[in-house]
Amino acid sequence: MICDCDEVLLQFIEPFEAWLKGQGYTLEFKSLEFTGNIRHEETGTLPDRAAVRDLLFRFFETELEAAPVMPGAPEALRDIAQVADVIILTNIDEAHRERRAKMLAGLGMPYPVLSNRGLKGKAVWELASRCAGPWLFVDDLALHHESVAATAPNVHRLHFVSDPRIEALSPACPHAHARFSVWEEALPYALGALAR
Repeated sequence: MICDCDEVLLQFIEPFEAWLKGQGYTLEFKSLEFTGNIRHEETGTLPDRAAVRDLLFRFFETELEAAPVMPGAPEALRDIAQVADVIILTNIDEAHRERRAKMLAGLGMPYPVLSNRGLKGKAVWELASRCAGPWLFVDDLALHHESVAATAPNVHRLHFVSDPRIEALSPACPHAHARFSVWEEALPYALGALAR
């Protein structure tokens, strides 16, 4: 199982939104991109991609350990780990990878954490090529499912979307095999996919 972290294992959108407000920014939900959706409250300016990346880095630098766990995630991964190896593949900066791994372990998710940049298709293909299947990929962003479908089509894909505002922006993900918003419902499906 190759699993994303933010908005899958840990809550991210609400904590990031609250932190941005403290920095004088508002997070809007016009698209799935942060660039163009973060607005400075006083000036109305929209930070460019580099500035957004800096905001994300600063958020993780100061708030990483404060992220709330996604309800049911530790228990679900514990059950999945009985039948499959679990790898956490996240687009967090390498500078924060060890802290995130330590934090997740403290929350009952002591699995290897790999840092990725950009689309995840290539990384998933490389991981899947190292071991016999079946394989399962779990992520909240449809673009990663599209990438995995193109590069590693034999990997089963589960779209996990818990925030209703994000769900409203991505009403369908044709590149995923299934979609869930809570681990209680996703777990039986994940176990079934890994038993194929």
